[in-house]
Amino acid sequence: MAASSSSALRGQAWGRGLAQCFSMGDCLTNAESAARLMPIPDGFLCPITHDMMTDPVATVDGFVYERASIKHWMSDNKLEGNPVTSPMTGLELPSTMLISLVALQKAIETYMAYRPELKDAIVEHKSVAAAAAMLQNDVIEQDAK
Repeated sequence: MAASSSSALRGQAWGRGLAQCFSMGDCLTNAESAARLMPIPDGFLCPITHDMMTDPVATVDGFVYERASIKHWMSDNKLEGNPVTSPMTGLELPSTMLISLVALQKAIETYMAYRPELKDAIVEHKSVAAAAAMLQNDVIEQDAK
């Protein structure tokens, strides 16, 4: 438990530092422009969905993903009768074990706490992605008829 707490504290410090490095709030008056100019660190984005991770996990090959995304990837591989492969390398994973990354999770949470202007942009992006997925499903259903 002490190791987890220590990891969480390191993660919070890391997120706070990154937020300060990427923050340009005092330089810009237009919040929309500020959100576009201040990038989210690549390590905070899931390589499968390209969305901000909230529950980051590592696979046995060392790559990091959002838990729900990599579980979905793994289950899709299994359902298709294929070996479970790494989305990043295409190589078969010797194990489907996932390792929780508490320090990274806390860093992301802390970073977002210091970057409130990004929350609306992320919610809007997810809403657009959800709407696009619904539209795609409607088109597929119509084509099937």
